Amino acid sequence: MSTFSQKKHTDAYYKLQANLCKLFTHPIRVKIIDLLKDKEMSVTEIAEALQLNLSTVSQHLALFRTQHIVETRRSGNVVYYRIRYPEVNDFIQALCRVLQRIFEDQQGIENLFANTEE
Repeated sequence: MSTFSQKKHTDAYYKLQANLCKLFTHPIRVKIIDLLKDKEMSVTEIAEALQLNLSTVSQHLALFRTQHIVETRRSGNVVYYRIRYPEVNDFIQALCRVLQRIFEDQQGIENLFANTEE
């Protein structure tokens, strides 16, 4: 039986890492994670907070569920979502710190956003 540390640095491991990173490439998913960082919320609450329809939010949450990023709790007919691992918040905070460093290294905010407006 192989251990997790033995699986690191294999092509399969890097593929899993890349797939996990892909989850955070959509702005709506990043917003959802930001909402869930300190509390659990229902699909309806998330949809209202982001001013999105329920099906859009549900689709994004389904991706998080299949990758075990969020977990659920049912209360009656309502399903509440929360981040499964605190390391997800650490990951997002690290991205924010990198973004802050990039911003500080740039001449201004125009340079930072120039490549995202397409």
